[in-house]
Amino acid sequence: MRSRLWLLAPAAALYAGDVALTLAGQPAQYWGGEYGSALEANPVAYPLLARGPWLFVASAVGWFAVLSAVVVTWRRPFAGWVAVVVAAAHAVGGACWLARIGPWGLVAAVGYLAAGAQASTWCWCRHAKS
Repeated sequence: MRSRLWLLAPAAALYAGDVALTLAGQPAQYWGGEYGSALEANPVAYPLLARGPWLFVASAVGWFAVLSAVVVTWRRPFAGWVAVVVAAAHAVGGACWLARIGPWGLVAAVGYLAAGAQASTWCWCRHAKS
């Protein structure tokens, strides 16, 4: 069980980062109550975000609970692949939000991806050793 947490850690961190960057990337109109002005490329997340930040955050927490249950309880190698795909997808999602800022945002996005890859490798190696 404990080794599965190492498998889940990168997905958790990158998922939380993507959710936070998604909220930070919303325009001023969104925070003024015009939730229809939400910016989101994910067709599943957009309707939730367009209804308000609290529904989006609550849904993100619920989805992460489901993901955690899958990774912790399902057999290898499927659980590992789920964790890897979720981590990679949310690393790219977070990096896309950073890249929108401009040239320094692009530098930050590359750093975000590199740090995510390094931390993921470290955690997954810990998982493999246990």
